[in-house]
Amino acid sequence: EIFFPELKIALVSEFHNDLIRNQNARVLGSDGGSLHYSIFNKKLLIITGSKKAMEDILDRYLTFPPN
Repeated sequence: EIFFPELKIALVSEFHNDLIRNQNARVLGSDGGSLHYSIFNKKLLIITGSKKAMEDILDRYLTFPPN
């Protein structure tokens, strides 16, 4: 069991794969509360607390890639 007090959830699930903005991502949790991470361009680790936040960050990086 993993507890995230800032998200007010306890996660008892496993990571599963997802495709967000054509980028591989891993998700822990469900719609009630989740943790998403993705490695952008094999250089940058992005960790968010929601799919929407991951989509927003990836949109920005796909438009203006970091150096």
